[in-house]
Amino acid sequence: MGFFRSKTDRALLQIRQKLDGYEIPTFPSTTMTVLSLLRSSQSTVKDITTSIEMDPGLHVKVLRTVNSAAFGLGKKVSNLDHAIKLLGRARLESTVLSTVVSGALPEFETSCFDHRKFWLYSSRRAALSRILASKIHPETQPESFTAAFLMDIAVSIMAHIKKDKYCNLWKQAQSAGEIGGVVDLENKLLSFNHCQLGGILGDMWELPPYLIKNILFHHSVDWKNNVEPSVRIVSHIFNEDEVDTARVLQLNIQPIFNLSEPDLKDIITEAFESAREFHSFIS
Repeated sequence: MGFFRSKTDRALLQIRQKLDGYEIPTFPSTTMTVLSLLRSSQSTVKDITTSIEMDPGLHVKVLRTVNSAAFGLGKKVSNLDHAIKLLGRARLESTVLSTVVSGALPEFETSCFDHRKFWLYSSRRAALSRILASKIHPETQPESFTAAFLMDIAVSIMAHIKKDKYCNLWKQAQSAGEIGGVVDLENKLLSFNHCQLGGILGDMWELPPYLIKNILFHHSVDWKNNVEPSVRIVSHIFNEDEVDTARVLQLNIQPIFNLSEPDLKDIITEAFESAREFHSFIS
């Protein structure tokens, strides 16, 4: 699966020893069955529909999520058969993953993080990534949405376990004004970083290769890693408010598209509104 399993197991064991005995969450068996069917060329649409319907919560969340403004489909998806036919298996898999991963990770609250805000900010970056993808690489809008939503999944675990220590680390990075500095501080103070742990989680959960790649390398300065450009752009958003978001967009996309200040404001307003709706579905 993706990475060599023995290598992943060794890395996970090394990092697990630094997580104070925390048990990495796993997906419900029904979810693993759904994902397996979505990836199998032998399964039928009926097989997939039946499997999702066995989990009423997942069934409702998938349909509500697909129909949210965050996905920007412009068409009402009335049932699972329709969703599979309209989206295709790969895109529906991304939708399932967005809902189940956020539910699998721990709820937490520290002096600098809380569970609901973490997923709201993740939703904002995802919605922004989709909008930017529509302008830069429209063929991968759904994939960019999911990659941006999940790229910081390990931050929630690290903040949950390390609490004040991780908050101090985060505040140091904020003072420096560069989110990429979080990785350097994590390596220095914890001997691993959220990109590495996120990549291991992705492999352990059998996420698609494109997602693991974006999780592992979204802060990498090496463009050869082929992270989606829209994902790389939104990964620089640090303080999560409209001012910081506008600053990042001005630096990264305004020179390319020569967007006016009202254009940027419209993009941010659209993203924040669709993120609120999406967040209400997954929380």
